Amino acid sequence: MTWNDFLDTAEGIRSVKVTEAVAEMRARLNRLKTVPAARELDLRAAALS
Repeated sequence: MTWNDFLDTAEGIRSVKVTEAVAEMRARLNRLKTVPAARELDLRAAALS
């Protein structure tokens, strides 16, 4: 499963586990903030936060 797949699946789901997974993903993506694809994923993840 890719991060894109996870975000597609997590949309509309409100749970502690999803919230924690999104927060962890965004922390990892922050290290790659100069990569355009990472910024795009972070924007999608931010919408779920």
